[in-house]
Amino acid sequence: MREIHRTAPTLIVAAALLAAGAHAADGGAAQQIERLQQQVETLEARLDALESRIDAGVPTNKALKVEPKPGGWRNAANWGLLARNMPKEEVMRILGEPDNSKTIKKFEHWLYGDGRARLYLNRLKSWDIPSQATR
Repeated sequence: MREIHRTAPTLIVAAALLAAGAHAADGGAAQQIERLQQQVETLEARLDALESRIDAGVPTNKALKVEPKPGGWRNAANWGLLARNMPKEEVMRILGEPDNSKTIKKFEHWLYGDGRARLYLNRLKSWDIPSQATR
């Protein structure tokens, strides 16, 4: 299945290059070809990133509810399930109870080993994966 996804951009570029060759008389064909090559490189990089996430067990569709792996915050894959603005209850469901927490005004800092989850108004804003988290 991945091979189909890999060849599709190549086929699209080949068709675009043929079309660009047909319009070579306007003098902008070389620039168009360069632009298309850059687009293909960008798409291939995005595809590689998505495949890496899939291989690591991280969901690529945020609408799908994926169950966290056993181990809570100690499992690195669970940190990959986090998303900005996630409700604090969902963060707790995925990572478990923090080792420690601090509240400063409307900000909460949940500490997991040497990692941390930062929440503002009960929504996840950022996080640092602890070095103790394993794959």
